[in-house]
Amino acid sequence: MKLEFNQALENFRQVLEKLCNDALAENHTTLAEIEQIKIELEPGPKFIRVVRTVIHKPTGQTQSRSAHCFIEAETGNILKASAWKAPEKKNPRGNIFNQNPLGGVTQYGVVYLR
Repeated sequence: MKLEFNQALENFRQVLEKLCNDALAENHTTLAEIEQIKIELEPGPKFIRVVRTVIHKPTGQTQSRSAHCFIEAETGNILKASAWKAPEKKNPRGNIFNQNPLGGVTQYGVVYLR
């Protein structure tokens, strides 16, 4: 089970990072020449914080970091970031085990409920 979770989590990270960088290249061509987006995972006891980091390509320095979303370590549910340290604990927007794990996620964060 742990191995499956780690594989699903890494797949989610890679697919999300590709989505973010593809969107940057498509919508902000000039910006994409000097910036790159890296998705990092910061595990905690109950939740894994998914961090969106913008890196300045020429210098390799971090320009900004933000909590993109949280993943519940027990279930793989994707939760909206309420703050840097806390997820919104209700209403999961998706799951990393879904066939399309990015169903409830955009390059900027999770989708809002309607």
